[in-house]
Amino acid sequence: MGTWALQVAHNAITVYVCITVYVSATKCDFPTTGALAATTCSEEEDGILRRHEREHGARKWNTAAASLGHLGHRRTATACSNRWHYQLDPTINKDPWTQQEEAVLAKAYQQLGHGHWTEIAKLLPGRTSEQVSNRIRNAQRARGKATKAAP
Repeated sequence: MGTWALQVAHNAITVYVCITVYVSATKCDFPTTGALAATTCSEEEDGILRRHEREHGARKWNTAAASLGHLGHRRTATACSNRWHYQLDPTINKDPWTQQEEAVLAKAYQQLGHGHWTEIAKLLPGRTSEQVSNRIRNAQRARGKATKAAP
């Protein structure tokens, strides 16, 4: 029995749900026919998504997925949307975090708590909920390593 089948049997969920979770978690990557191998988005795909966003705005991602499908690329509407909103959108701030952003992040995390990434991201223009979540997780890991390294 394959890994996905074991996941389904162990967690009592359907194959569809299992694959949907996988697709969402991997953003633009998703299973291909046969094996569940992930593929990285190509420059061609990114160009198509950028053109789609210029023509349609950040919506109608099923149309973008269909456009990619005509070129032989298999992407879901969710994968296309996630690729745009978390990677390609030019308003995303990909610069290193500033001390001011770190302070806002720390205060918001203390007030709102774990899992409120979207609300925290609204306080940090240009930062996505994914960036906020990753920054918190990395800071927690660094603190954990520093604590373990201390005599």
